[in-house]
Amino acid sequence: VRTANIPLIQGQEPPDELLNLDPAKVFGLVMNAARLASLRASRVNRIKRAIPGYAHVHDIIPELRHARHIIQKNHWNLIDVSHKSTEEVAVQIIEKSLPNAQQIY
Repeated sequence: VRTANIPLIQGQEPPDELLNLDPAKVFGLVMNAARLASLRASRVNRIKRAIPGYAHVHDIIPELRHARHIIQKNHWNLIDVSHKSTEEVAVQIIEKSLPNAQQIY
């Protein structure tokens, strides 16, 4: 099993290596804008440095819209992680990746 965390950046196409993968093996993780803004605000507070356009909902909404568009356009799996633990997300990925696997969660 190989994994990578590749951000989908507005105004940039995903790398060819990602686009050439079997779409069934690609998972796009998204969350609601308010939750992401809260997490980013905490991160900004921890590093004690302002990052313009990083933690504001009005900047995050277009980012998420772009990510969802890229995920749907490429027929990748979409998982909303807004209120899920890491373990729940992992189980969902495993179950979608291995359809014959027994339910593990």
